Amino acid sequence: CPCLETSSPSYARVAAAVQQISGVPDTYGLEGCKAYDENLAVRGCAQNKIEFCTALWCYVDESQCIEDRSKCTSTGGAMNSRDNQYCREREMLPAILLSNTTAAMYSYSTCG
Repeated sequence: CPCLETSSPSYARVAAAVQQISGVPDTYGLEGCKAYDENLAVRGCAQNKIEFCTALWCYVDESQCIEDRSKCTSTGGAMNSRDNQYCREREMLPAILLSNTTAAMYSYSTCG
């Protein structure tokens, strides 16, 4: 699944929810693959001692995560390929920080 872009259907909704999270920048998870938690005290990463603190991740565009193995192979694609929309198979996780305000998914896999 690709990272959310400003043209993604859920971008405005997720961006508005991020702005309600205390202690994180307004662009948290919204500018492609970055280590958004690095040095972020509110996430327990003031000294980056926890593995996820420096991991790259982003909120993902679920509308672009159409996984269909048969369509993938019938169109000449391979699962986990980013070139074919039916082949995108990346682990997504629910965004805990946003759970009270909006549904959003994030991914480390998208970012390598």
